[in-house]
Amino acid sequence: GTAAGDGAALSCAALQRLQQQSEALLYALNYQKNKGAADETAVDQMRAVAEATINELKSRVKDREKGIADLEAMMAAEKARWVAQHQTDRAEIERLNQRLFERNDASIDNLKDVLSRVPRNGDGGGANPAELAHLRDQLQRTQE
Repeated sequence: GTAAGDGAALSCAALQRLQQQSEALLYALNYQKNKGAADETAVDQMRAVAEATINELKSRVKDREKGIADLEAMMAAEKARWVAQHQTDRAEIERLNQRLFERNDASIDNLKDVLSRVPRNGDGGGANPAELAHLRDQLQRTQE
């Protein structure tokens, strides 16, 4: 498995072992207490098991806190990457919109130029009056 998974399995095994030792010592301590012979070595052994359990739990908490901090750092980095990409995308959209507006303006100017050279009196010099009317209509719509 992964190093984190192996560490968690070892940590669980260590806690189970400490719990078993604690239960065995408590049983022995109660047995000796009932006989009136609870000696200091049993108490010292219980204290040692309790301290080992506390240390193991502290280690697990520290490992979890490190894992959480690592995930928070990854999330912050991903958010920063996303924000940067979003800003890049917005700038590109703005650039493309500006280019589109410039092209539209150029097209309108070209259409105006063509129409300005066509006489309005119906003598289009060979131009179809329906086409001219259509072009003028388009020009008027684009200016609205």
